[in-house]
Amino acid sequence: VDTPLNEVLQAFLKNPHVTIACVINQEERLVGIIKEEWFAEMMLVPAMPEKFIQDPEQYEKAIAYARMDPDQKAFDIMLDPVYISHEGTLEEAFVEMQSKGLVGLPMVNKHYRVVGYLSLTELLDIYFGQA
Repeated sequence: VDTPLNEVLQAFLKNPHVTIACVINQEERLVGIIKEEWFAEMMLVPAMPEKFIQDPEQYEKAIAYARMDPDQKAFDIMLDPVYISHEGTLEEAFVEMQSKGLVGLPMVNKHYRVVGYLSLTELLDIYFGQA
């Protein structure tokens, strides 16, 4: 929750196959996620705004990113939690990924503690490996 954004960046860099960062609270329960693509955009737009300012909407986005506080924490930018139960089905995982535009999901136990991560590639492998 209070992880600095530079540590979130390091976590993404150390785990290139994972496309979301899980935000957990002091009880180690999932409270939110940070999508890699959104995080990358948030970090890169201020670094090279001229590449992104093509129309008024992008200009406004670049200005908003430039105004972001460098001391922000994971909690400040997280999205609502998206997950699949570790007892869930492949079908449930796929539907959740599709509905949220994700290519991976954290898996949680009944206490909402993260126990794993299921990527779309792993889902395909498991599903077609059963055929």
